[in-house]
Amino acid sequence: MKRRLLAGFLALVMALALLPASAFAAPDIPDGYVPIYTLADLKENIGSGYYLLMNDIDASKEDIAYDTLNDAACGSLLKGGVINGNSHTIYNLKGTLIERNLGTIKNLNVSVINTDKDNDVFGTDSGICGIAYYNSYGDDTGLIENCNVSMTVRRSFDKLNIGFITCGIARGKGSVINCIVDLDIDLKYTGTNKDSDISVAGIGDDSRFADIDSCLVMGSVNIQTPGYARLAGISDEDSKNSANALEKANVECTSTYRSAYDFFTLSSASSARNSGGQSINNRVADDLEVNYTFNDRVVLDGKPDAESKLYTLASRDSILNDWDISDVPSEIPPEKPEPGDTTPVTVDFNFEGNIGHTRSWQFNYTDDYFYAQDDGYGYSADLAKASLCLEMTTFSTNANTTWRGEGVGTAISRTENVRELLNKLNFSSIQYVNYDVPLDDTSDKVAYTLAMKYIKNKDGGTDTLIAVPIRGGGYGGEWASNFNVYNSDEKLSRNHYGFQTAANDVLSGLSDYVQSHEIKGDLKIWAVGFSRGAAVANLLGRALNNATIGGIKPNVVDIYVYTFATPAGASRDSAETFFDPNIFNIVSPVDLVPRVAPTAWGFTRYGTTLSLPYDKNDKLWDKFEEISGMFTQEIKPSQRTFLDRFCEVAFTNGPGGSSAFGKVLYTDVQQDIMDFTGSELGTPPGSPFEKSDTLRCVLSNSALKKVLSCALLNYTLIPDALLNLNTLGLAHYPEHYLAHLEVDNLQSEDDFVSSYHARTVLVYPPADKQLKTCDIKVDFWNTKGQSAGSYANGTCVSGEVSLEMTDIGLIATLPEGSGYSFTVSGSDAANVGAEIYTYDASELEPVRTVDFASLPISDGESSTVFIPMDEYDDYYAKDGSGNIYAPDSDSENPDLPDDPDEPYTNNFTDVSEGAYYYDAVLWAVNEGITNGTTETTFSPYASCTRAQVVTFLWRAAGCPEPASTVCQFVDVPKGSFYYKAVLWASQEGITTGVTADHFQPGATVTRAQVVTFLWRWDMYPKADKSAGFTDVPKHAFYADAVDWAVEVGVTKGTTAKTFSPNDKCIRAQIVTFLYRYFVVD
Repeated sequence: MKRRLLAGFLALVMALALLPASAFAAPDIPDGYVPIYTLADLKENIGSGYYLLMNDIDASKEDIAYDTLNDAACGSLLKGGVINGNSHTIYNLKGTLIERNLGTIKNLNVSVINTDKDNDVFGTDSGICGIAYYNSYGDDTGLIENCNVSMTVRRSFDKLNIGFITCGIARGKGSVINCIVDLDIDLKYTGTNKDSDISVAGIGDDSRFADIDSCLVMGSVNIQTPGYARLAGISDEDSKNSANALEKANVECTSTYRSAYDFFTLSSASSARNSGGQSINNRVADDLEVNYTFNDRVVLDGKPDAESKLYTLASRDSILNDWDISDVPSEIPPEKPEPGDTTPVTVDFNFEGNIGHTRSWQFNYTDDYFYAQDDGYGYSADLAKASLCLEMTTFSTNANTTWRGEGVGTAISRTENVRELLNKLNFSSIQYVNYDVPLDDTSDKVAYTLAMKYIKNKDGGTDTLIAVPIRGGGYGGEWASNFNVYNSDEKLSRNHYGFQTAANDVLSGLSDYVQSHEIKGDLKIWAVGFSRGAAVANLLGRALNNATIGGIKPNVVDIYVYTFATPAGASRDSAETFFDPNIFNIVSPVDLVPRVAPTAWGFTRYGTTLSLPYDKNDKLWDKFEEISGMFTQEIKPSQRTFLDRFCEVAFTNGPGGSSAFGKVLYTDVQQDIMDFTGSELGTPPGSPFEKSDTLRCVLSNSALKKVLSCALLNYTLIPDALLNLNTLGLAHYPEHYLAHLEVDNLQSEDDFVSSYHARTVLVYPPADKQLKTCDIKVDFWNTKGQSAGSYANGTCVSGEVSLEMTDIGLIATLPEGSGYSFTVSGSDAANVGAEIYTYDASELEPVRTVDFASLPISDGESSTVFIPMDEYDDYYAKDGSGNIYAPDSDSENPDLPDDPDEPYTNNFTDVSEGAYYYDAVLWAVNEGITNGTTETTFSPYASCTRAQVVTFLWRAAGCPEPASTVCQFVDVPKGSFYYKAVLWASQEGITTGVTADHFQPGATVTRAQVVTFLWRWDMYPKADKSAGFTDVPKHAFYADAVDWAVEVGVTKGTTAKTFSPNDKCIRAQIVTFLYRYFVVD
C-alpha cells in the first residue's frame, strides 16, 4: 500500500511539472465578449455587444463588401457597445472600418490602403475614415481611444460632383483620445468643377464640440484641385494636448467661392474660423515643409508659424518622444524574406494560444543567423526569439476535434501554423512525422517537422539548412512517456529513457530525410523545442554534434540548437563528459518543468543553460498580455522559493521530511505511473483548452487522493499548496518565455549571467501545520536597527524587505547588497524553522541554502537570525539569552586561505576583510595578475571568460614569451589582450581549445576547467587518492585535476561531498585557486 501511495504522489509531482501549457489556461474570453477572428465576424455581429479581436486580420484575404452607408466595411457600433482590438491590427482595409460609432472602440490598430485601382469599390464622391465614418449621431457620441491608424490614399479624379473626404480617425463630435495616425495622402482632381470639395483631416473632421485629446498626426499630405480644399493637421475644429508632426503639407486650389484659408490649419481650427474655441496645448513640428497656393497665389510657404495662436512650434524629436509610435502598423503585413536575403525582415506567425484560439505575433529573421557561430560560439538573442516563435507554431492545432484522428488529413489540420510559417521563411520539402498519430497514443514517440531551404554563404556559395522544430504542446497522451525515466535493464546514470528514445527516432528520421532528398555539401541544422520537445531537442543536439546524417557529418559550428522550458533529461555523467557549445537551453526560475527530472536524481542538460532573470516587472506582464491575449495576474517572485521548497522536500532528504524517492525505488512504481497517466490523460477533454481538464484527470486517481491527506508523509501541505498556486501553469506558457525575450534585453550570455544575487527567507511551520494559523510575530531589521518589514496577526507589512504569507510559510525577499536580521517570537514560535536561499542569476536552483531547522526559541521567547551582507559569509542565530547557534545545514562552506606574508592595501568596497577571498584578491591585484572592475570594485561574484583565466594564469607564471607567434585558433585575434596568453597556454598543453581551431575566448569558464588548467600547468601530477566527490565522475576529463587540487589545498569543494564542476567559476574563486597554488604552502 505504501508503494501505491508514493506512486500516486510521484505521479502528481511529475504530472504537475510536465502538464501541457494549455492545462492551466486562463478563461477563454472575458465574460460577455464575442470573439472576433475575421472581418466577416465583426461585420456579422456588430451591434450593441462587446467584441474582442483574437488575432490580426488581413482584410485582403476576405471577400468583404464595403456596402454600408458611407462605404464602410461594417455597420454601426451602437450605444453601449465595445470593440476591444486587444492590440491587434486589421490590415489592408480599402475604406472605413465601421459606419458609425456610438459606443467605445479601443486598443485597435488599422491600416487602410486606397488607390485608383479601388474605384470599383468606391465612387468618386465618397470618403474614407480610418476607424468610423461618424463618431456621433444626434446627441449620442462615441469614444475612440488608444488606436493607431496607418492610412495611404492615392487617388486621381477626372470627375468630382460633390467632393472627397479623408479623415484619420473619425468625423463628428465624439471623443478621440490618445490616438496616432500616419498619413500618406495624395489627392488630385483634374476636372473643372470649382464647387467640388476635397477635405483632409489628420484626426477629426466636422468635429465642432468634439473632444480630441492627446493625439498625434504624422506623414505627408498633397491636395491638388481646381475646387475647394481643406486641410486640418489635427482637426477642423477643437483639439487639445495634441500634435501635428507632418513632414510635408502641399495644398493647391483655385476655388473662388470660399476662402480655403479660413478652414486650413496646421493644428486645429484657424483663428478666423474659431478664435474662441477650446484648442489648447497643441504643437506643430517646426520643420514641417508647407506649401499652400490659392488661385496661383502663395499663401503659406516654407516653415509654419504660430500666427493663429492655437498652437506652439516644437522640434519633431521632442514631439515624437512624447508618444509611443511602435504600435503604428505598417501598411501591409510584413512580407516573407526572399531566398538569400540577409537583411532581417519582420515575419508574422500564428500559434495556438492558451486562451484556446489562434494568436499572432512577429519576429525578425535572416539566413545570416546561421553563420554567427563561424566567428565563435555564443548565444544569439535574435535566433533565440526566432527559435521560440518557430517552436510555438508546432503545437497541434484543433487538437480536441481531431483527438483520435489519423492520416494525412489530420496531420494537415494539426500542422496548419508551422506549415504556414515555414512557407513564409521559404522552406520547402516539408515533412511531418507523427502528427497523423491519434493523440491517445502513449508511446515514446514525438511529433516533429523537417523542412529545408538553400541559403547563401559568405563565400557566395550555397548551403542547405534543415529546420527541425519538435512539437512542444497539444500532444495528448504522448506525454505519458515523460515518466519513462529508464527501463528495468538500466540505471539512473543513463539519459532519460523516454526522451532519449524519442530523440533517437528524430535523428533516424533526419538521416532518412537527408538521404531521400539527396542533400550534398555543407549542411546546417536548426533544432528547436519547448517543454517535452525541448528535452528531446537537447538530447538530439548532443547526438548531432557527433553524428553522421545521411552520409554527411556536419560541423558543430553548423548545428544550432535552442530549447525552452527544458526538463533535465541528460545524465550528469554523460553531460560532464561532453562539451556542447552550440546548445542553449532557456529556462525560467518560476517554472516547475525545467526542474524535472530532478537534479537530485542525477539529471542535467547538455550545453549551456541560461536562467531568465526574475524580478517584479510590469513591462513583462504588459507584454505577456499583449502576446497571449490573456488578462491575468502576474507571477510573484516568491514562486521561485515555493518551487525550491517543493523540490527539496519531494526529491531530496532536506528539511521538512524525507523525499518520496528516498522511500521507494522509482523503477518499482514507474510502470504504475505510466499506465495511470497514459489511460487517464490519453482521453480527450470535454472541450478544447478547458482549464482544469488535465489536472482533474490527475486528481481522479483514488490512491493519489489518499496521498494528499496521508499523515505518514510529513510534507502533505506542499502538494496541496502546489495545487493552490494559481500561477503555477502560467510560468510554463511559451508566451511567458517570449515576453521575457521581448522585454529583458538579453543580448548575450553575460546578460543572463549578471552579478545579481538575490536572497529569500522562508519561515516555515511544523510539518503538519500552516504558519498562517500559528501565533507568531516576525520582525525584519536592517543593519541600522531600523524596521525593514514585519508579520503579525495574519498581516504582512513590507518595507525594504518584501513579505508574503503563502501556504508553505512566510516568504521574505531581501534587497541585494545589504545585511539583515529577523526576530521570531510568539507562543507558537518554538517549532518554527527558517531557510535562507541565495540565488545567482545564472543558476536555476539556489547556489546556497542555509537552514535553521528549529530556531532556538522557548515558548514565549524570541530568536534572531543574522543574515550577512556578503551572501557567502557566516549565518548564525541568537536565542533570548544571547547564545549563538550555527545553522543546522549549509550548502556552502567557504575555504579560508592562510594569511599572506605581507599585508596589502585594500581599495575595494566590495572586498570585505574576513571574506574567504580577501587575501587572494589583494595578492592578485598587487602582483598585476588582474585589476579591479573599477578603481573601487573588484566584483568578486562576476563570472570570468576562458580568455581571462588563461591570462591570469600566464601573468601568475611571470608572463613567459610564447615560443611561436602563430596562433592555431581562428577566434583569437592578434593584438588582443589574451593573444600571448592563449599562445603560451596552448604550447604548454594547458588548453587544447574547444575544437582544433577554436578557443572560444568569450565562453564562461567553469570550476572544472580552472582546476584542469592549473593541473596541466603542474605537469599532470597524480593524486594519492580520490577526493570522493559524488558529482565528479571518475572518467570525467577533470577527475584527476580535482583530486590533485584537493590534495595540494587549492580547493576543498563546495561541500564535503560536492565539487560543483559545472558551476561558473567566479572571480573570487579563481584568484583564490591561484593564490593557494602560487603562494600558500
